[in-house]
Formats: sequence, C-alpha cells, structure tokens
Amino acid sequence: MGRDESHKRAVLGSLAWSAVVALIIFEAKWYKESLPQTLGIPSTVKVLLPKMNVTVSNNTPYPIVFAADGTYFGPGKYETEPMVPILPGQSTTYELVASNMGGGVNGGNAWVVQLDDDTTWTFASGWIAPVRGPKQAGVVESSNPQDGNKAATTEGNSITSADTYKDKDGQSIMFTASATPHEFLATVFVVGTVPV
Repeated sequence: MGRDESHKRAVLGSLAWSAVVALIIFEAKWYKESLPQTLGIPSTVKVLLPKMNVTVSNNTPYPIVFAADGTYFGPGKYETEPMVPILPGQSTTYELVASNMGGGVNGGNAWVVQLDDDTTWTFASGWIAPVRGPKQAGVVESSNPQDGNKAATTEGNSITSADTYKDKDGQSIMFTASATPHEFLATVFVVGTVPV
C-alpha cells in the first residue's frame, strides 16, 4: 500500500469518527428536545427531572450566610437558589434538580453563622438524591461544601460545635446543626444554640 493510499485511509477514518461524534451529538440533542413529543407528551408539559427540596432553618439569634465557595455540585444544579442571609428565626427553602434525565442530584453548601464581625461558626451541609434509592443528608463542622456532601447518610446526623462561644450577654453557648433526609419532603437542616 502506497503512501497516498495510507493517507486516504487515515482521512476517511477521521471523517468516519467525525460522523459518529456528530451522530451522537445529534441523538443527544434529539433525546432532550424531541423525545417528549415522540412519546406523545404535549410541548406544554415540562419533562420532570429528579428534584430535591432543601430547607435550612435558623434557630439562632445570628444571621447565617454562605461561606466563600459555599456551593458544591456533583451532578445537579439549583432550580431555585437559597435566600441568604437567613435571618434569626427564619428559614430558606430551595430546589435542586438533576442536570439530565438519567442522573440524580448531589452536592453541599458551606454556611457561616455570624456572631459579630470577628466571630463566626462554620459548618457544611450535604445532600444526595439518587434516581433510585433513599435520599441522604449530613452536616459537619467545615468550611468545605464537599465535606457536607461526604457526611450525607440515609439516617442524617447532628453535630455540636467543637468550640464554645460567648453570646451578646456573655453566656457560653455551643452551636448545633442537624440533618434529616425525608423521602417525599424536603431535606431539613436545623441550626441552633445550646447553653453550656
């Protein structure tokens, strides 16, 4: 086989792979855009992706805000974002949705409880909503949202701050956070204080 023949085969092989890649991209786009209509689903009906609702309740006398780099997603994204700051006695509920029809949702948030300009307590919350199987949630004392995700279990958990803090009246307190996964409701994270 001559050099020209070899070159022609290489070019044809490259074109064949380009055609395969183009077909895969076309099929993926068709799947996302045309499959619902092909199945007879009207265009007014939104194709539902796996979702998860998350509620964070602030039972402390201090505001709660996102930590720097406060969000981590494995697969998934926000459908509605958390409202921050979460003021004392209030909560925020936000919705997470899968990035694609075949995936679940998992990720985490890192939060900062602001006692004052110089004093904070940081924790991370994590959640997992697989396509099949039970939802998971967890909390951990960390500023890394991935640590919250790693702490997620089907049972959930609760933590107490490693350090003791002073409230505005000089009373010693510790912070608590708990995670409770619910199969059909929101996953709930509650943050509070306990006197020491």
